[in-house]
Amino acid sequence: IQNNDDFDKYKEYFEKEQKPDTKRWDKIKPRITVDNARAYVVKTFNTENKEEVLLRVKKNVESPVNTENLPYNLVEATSAVDAWSLGVIFFTLLAGEPLFSVNRDDDLKDGSAMQELFEWNKDSLELKMSDFPQIPRIAKDLLRKLLQPLPSDRPTMKQVLTDAFFDADKVDTALEKLKEGQEELKKGQDILKDLSNGLQAELSRTRSILLYGMFEATEVQTPTAFIITKNELQKPTCKDHNDNDKIALTTFL
Repeated sequence: IQNNDDFDKYKEYFEKEQKPDTKRWDKIKPRITVDNARAYVVKTFNTENKEEVLLRVKKNVESPVNTENLPYNLVEATSAVDAWSLGVIFFTLLAGEPLFSVNRDDDLKDGSAMQELFEWNKDSLELKMSDFPQIPRIAKDLLRKLLQPLPSDRPTMKQVLTDAFFDADKVDTALEKLKEGQEELKKGQDILKDLSNGLQAELSRTRSILLYGMFEATEVQTPTAFIITKNELQKPTCKDHNDNDKIALTTFL
């Protein structure tokens, strides 16, 4: 969305979708960036059923409605769009997370996610590849082709099928390297776990030592027996006990 006029134009076009409890509007409403500087939308449109004759047979065909009232030009669906979609799916499977931040319905989560997609370029692609070293090189080569910013730079489906990624021998080698990397990662996790357990035991031992030292330093006298009497007991004189004896008397009335 370029400006406020485009924003209003978009909302006016989808006026019916803005009624309460309309789930479609939640999916297509403009997403605003955190700084409120930009708004992004998916280039969608309304349709209507029109009766057309195809091969001498009348059929109802969905057609776009009043697209001239939209604040953008529609993009024709081509195999390049399919190549991008395939790249997004491959990336999610290989990386273990989506290419962009999405919600539970797999829609772009917010304005920031849409901005990242809108500004996607070759540098963005390389940066994303470098963030996931666990993806085999042969798979990254295919992703680089599928996720090209310009549709004209993406391969056709025939070219995708002839890619080295789908060569069985090369795939087995890449998967073996990936497995080795996962095993090394597991070893590292086990080492960290052992260190964690050892550190926890050492902290527990240190705590006991500190508590014992604090107890000794405070010279707390703890009675070992309690005698409940009706009358107050007289304190013992020093001649009745050795000087080394320490007696703590507690009176309970």
